[in-house]
Amino acid sequence: MSKRPKSLRLDRVFGSGVGRINCVSGAVTRAEHAQRDALLTKLYTTGRLELLRSIKRGDLTVNELYAADMAGNAHRVRPHRRGAEAPALGRTGCVATDLRSGPGNAHPAAVAIRALRRARVLGDGATVADLATVDWAALYNRNFIGPTGWNHIRRTASQFLTMLLGDKFHEFRRRVLAHWPRAEEPERVPDLPPALFWTILGHVAAPLQPCYVTIVAAGLGPKEFCGCRDTDLLPHSNALRVTGAKLGRQGKALVYFTADTWPWVKAAVPCPVSQEVLAAHWKRACRAAGHPELRLYDLRHCYAQWLTNAGVPEWSVQVGMRHKTGAMTRKYAKQVNRGQNAATLAAVLLTEPGSSPAVCPALPKAARAG
Repeated sequence: MSKRPKSLRLDRVFGSGVGRINCVSGAVTRAEHAQRDALLTKLYTTGRLELLRSIKRGDLTVNELYAADMAGNAHRVRPHRRGAEAPALGRTGCVATDLRSGPGNAHPAAVAIRALRRARVLGDGATVADLATVDWAALYNRNFIGPTGWNHIRRTASQFLTMLLGDKFHEFRRRVLAHWPRAEEPERVPDLPPALFWTILGHVAAPLQPCYVTIVAAGLGPKEFCGCRDTDLLPHSNALRVTGAKLGRQGKALVYFTADTWPWVKAAVPCPVSQEVLAAHWKRACRAAGHPELRLYDLRHCYAQWLTNAGVPEWSVQVGMRHKTGAMTRKYAKQVNRGQNAATLAAVLLTEPGSSPAVCPALPKAARAG
């Protein structure tokens, strides 16, 4: 995935007590930069010097002012000082509305907003500036949401503020995130060997069984699988065109299958039900098999873990998982290493060098389960 273009800076010197303005413009092209530069000139020639001073202080961004000018509302913008009142850094002033209006941000933002409202942190009328007034460390210590969900909310807010302010190094964004701790997420490696997978699949309705086989055979996330259409099937090469939906593997890619697994793929694509229904059927089958802790997304983890257990090199598993870095794939190799450590330790613990069989006593009957 290509890096987001950096925002070009504005560097102007004005008279009448304004002085030098050196700030991010929110523009990524020369044409956009010229438009924002012309806006500053217009403010100066029309005598709106207080707005220029607000931009210089960092109380107002060029991006905010430019958006207001494009909407024909520049005459309504009033200068303010940060701290004197809570400025609405967003387009509407309401954090919920502004979060949702970010490009490609509707679903993640909706999840974040619901969580923050559930914790009674942000109300319906909260402004974006209110993000700087929240005691994020105290909220984190309340454990109102799991570590994965917490980091998801933090990432959503970070991305939104970057887009809104035009620069990830903006003072307001850095101030908010500096007091917003990251959570340490636990490794998610499900206890799901192939034999158990087929047992669970036996509790699934026959028309949906190919869906789960395809997900695990391709290492897909549920959203990626449900987004596949019949036009994405490439029968001459036994391949499926998938569109990555998660950060780090966005974009189109081809996933290849063998002649044995291809019939399952053809029967599964396009998915006959929604992602929510697919997840509900899997959860029901897991409960029926006595493993309610398993999730639909665990099938993607199984793809990597089963390949690693079979001796496939880490770099090859990384390619199949479409991981951005090898560190993301390494957690599956850790499980193999831990298994090897367990085997070595068992040999040391239960066997005395030079003796066979082991000299340790057998497990007492009273200590045996069941």
